[in-house]
Amino acid sequence: MKTAGALGLSKQRSAYWDNIKGFLIALVVFAHCLYAFQSKRTIDIIVDSIYFFHMPAFVFVSGFFSKSRNSRSADSLFKLFTAFLLLTAVHLVMAFAMGRELKLVTPYYSAWYLPALIVWRLATPYFSKVRGAVPIALLAAFLAGFWKDINNSFAFARIISLYPFFLAGYFLSKEKAEGIKTKAASSSIPIGIGLLIAGGLIAAAAKRFLHPAERDFLFNAYSDGAAMHALIRAAIIAVASLVIIGIMFLGTDRRIPILTKAGKNSLAVYLIHRPITLILNRFVAGLSWKLLIGYAFVFTLLSLLIMGSDLVSKGLNGVLNAVSEGFLSAGSGDKKNRRKRILALALVLCVLAFAAAGYAAKHLLH
Repeated sequence: MKTAGALGLSKQRSAYWDNIKGFLIALVVFAHCLYAFQSKRTIDIIVDSIYFFHMPAFVFVSGFFSKSRNSRSADSLFKLFTAFLLLTAVHLVMAFAMGRELKLVTPYYSAWYLPALIVWRLATPYFSKVRGAVPIALLAAFLAGFWKDINNSFAFARIISLYPFFLAGYFLSKEKAEGIKTKAASSSIPIGIGLLIAGGLIAAAAKRFLHPAERDFLFNAYSDGAAMHALIRAAIIAVASLVIIGIMFLGTDRRIPILTKAGKNSLAVYLIHRPITLILNRFVAGLSWKLLIGYAFVFTLLSLLIMGSDLVSKGLNGVLNAVSEGFLSAGSGDKKNRRKRILALALVLCVLAFAAAGYAAKHLLH
């Protein structure tokens, strides 16, 4: 996605990484189309299989492209924060319209990734200097499950549980990545397929112990069967690691129609698709599992084609840049920034107004 990969390590953009990001964002959209229908066995298997690795892989790629100072500059971080505010504002409107509980400290749906990325980018330049940083992060990810109060408030659970993947990507050198990419262009297909098969076998074994009501073993606190749940978390981390390496070995530097461009513009796809799926899923709930999969496939393709286009991405980035620059130039007397400051202030007031309206509707008008 743009936030994860727009800041490349070379002036020439690599289709290899855009293809990987395009593949991952396609899985994100596809899984979100089907997530609400996991009562159907086939869909349940598909969604759980994707959830074993797709976000760990995204976080890994984010870590790889977060080495530069520019990635943690005020402009970059404030752009992420602006994106989070916009997405939260949309979800607040939807929650208010649907009569759902308003959450002011818990990021809605996929919005958690944005504040998590801000925290990771700020913390990693310092934490990466600690000896054994990745093993320490892994240990923290396991021990966090024993903390009964851990949840997704301020994206805290996900920040801890997924941080090892971010660090792994951060520590992956450009030279090693180029070496994998070179092998991917030659004779590494059997290696990649073998890694995916190994990950699939571990996932299938772990899936037998997953309870439908407790799917997020990578994030949530362990329940009564803490030892088993800790093993499942280990299995998820193992599966994600194998699949990430497998995808890297199977990647290609050739441009793939739709997919490559969607990878380049994946921030737009990530931000726009989720509110739409939440609405559409209410209208397709009565379909059979076969038609639901067809719907997910068609919507994913259209999302990559439309939301992943340069036109949509350019428009979204224009809004994000205008708002974030408006915040950062708040103390400037430059008249050119006046409209940006007004837009930034309007966004903040919009979010606060929706939050206040929802609170009043829930607590004061009943």
